[in-house]
Amino acid sequence: MKWYAIGLLAAALVGCAEEAPPPPAESEGPAPRVSWSDAPVGEAVEAQVFRRTVVTEAGPGRVLLHVLVGAGATEEQIRQALTDVLNRTAEEDTTVLALRAVAYVLPAAPQSSEVELAPMGWGEWLPPGGWDGATPASRRQIHRIYTYFGAPPPW
Repeated sequence: MKWYAIGLLAAALVGCAEEAPPPPAESEGPAPRVSWSDAPVGEAVEAQVFRRTVVTEAGPGRVLLHVLVGAGATEEQIRQALTDVLNRTAEEDTTVLALRAVAYVLPAAPQSSEVELAPMGWGEWLPPGGWDGATPASRRQIHRIYTYFGAPPPW
């Protein structure tokens, strides 16, 4: 019986030892906080607005931008360029209520001095009411940015 009790006690000690939490690690200060701004960002690509059209038939404060993006840009770089252009335009022009943008990517090595551009991405900066529901009061509301690739949006 004595050996049985010693074996049971030894098994219990081994089982408890495996379940014990590891000792706390020593640190020199508080653990660093992580935020979305710490997320890895791809290499930025140059983007430039080359045409700005006020869309008066849709109502006041609606603007369509045409953006030229550097050669070889990836879809993520185009998305970032559209987001940057839309945010920057909205900050600089306080009369804007809603924005739309079309992104064109320069070819890597143009064959001639004239280059035909095809849309590669689209973006919108819209209030909760959307493009048609944009009003001067909605300018103070939170706007969302939408980006599209592949087929053009129905606007």
